[in-house]
Amino acid sequence: MEHPGGDRDRLLGMVVLSSLTFLVLAVTPPLRFLVSIFSNFIFAGIVGFQLAELMDRKYRKEVRLKHPTVFISGCDSGWGLHTARRLHEHGFEVYAGVMDPGSDGATVLKEMRVNVVPLDYMEEDSIVQAYKTVTTKLGDKGASAA
Repeated sequence: MEHPGGDRDRLLGMVVLSSLTFLVLAVTPPLRFLVSIFSNFIFAGIVGFQLAELMDRKYRKEVRLKHPTVFISGCDSGWGLHTARRLHEHGFEVYAGVMDPGSDGATVLKEMRVNVVPLDYMEEDSIVQAYKTVTTKLGDKGASAA
């Protein structure tokens, strides 16, 4: 006894199989192309990182500071805050310039015992006051710009 929808099922199976075959044949060349591009990027990245490491080892100059001190502006948030935290963790004496000494970033830095200095770099008086504050705290250590 034959299945009532046998011919229809066979036809549907053939349509699905031929559609999948067409799809694989149609998509394979672009996939091959994409895989090739991706592999080239991976290879270039590996070579680039190796060259960067080689150059770093060959040309890096180690600088030893007696009192590693840095002044960073924009420490209320973002890159300034992150940089101030990282340098402090690595033993630098950090003077962090902030627009708002009551901001969340300034509070975090104060808790870490970082020197927080009010600084609005759009106001000349604020810049002068920040300079005086830092140079007074530095005392005999001095200040220099790099």
